[in-house]
Amino acid sequence: MNVLAVALISIVTMASEARIIPRCELAKTLKEHGLDGFKGYTLKDWLCMVFFESNFNTRPPMTRGTRRQGNYGIFRFSNRYWCSDGKQRSRNVCNIACQKFLDDDITDDIECAKKVVRGSGLNTWSAWTRRCRGKNLDSYLKGCSL
Repeated sequence: MNVLAVALISIVTMASEARIIPRCELAKTLKEHGLDGFKGYTLKDWLCMVFFESNFNTRPPMTRGTRRQGNYGIFRFSNRYWCSDGKQRSRNVCNIACQKFLDDDITDDIECAKKVVRGSGLNTWSAWTRRCRGKNLDSYLKGCSL
């Protein structure tokens, strides 16, 4: 098999594993995993943060140039602190391979998010601090029957 065929198969496989999670489905999943009220944060806080971090997309954002820091999963975990990509030195606080955050099973993502929040709250995510904290977040649960 030639190199182009292998690359194409890899791209298709990754595309099929990553997905955009519908807002209300994500709200339900986060609630089922105990994030509603976790360390004082509401589902609305979590949904707002995830929206601005990843737009509910498990696929990583495209990077330009030789940027070494990667951000993974819907919570956009940094490969410098929270997970290991095997390339960059990392504290790997969540003790997990970054690639695990790229599939559509977000159970491990949620467990890592809990570790992050136990340490420094949602303030860890600048998107939450700038765009969600102290704001009216009612629209994030609008139309979701929980």
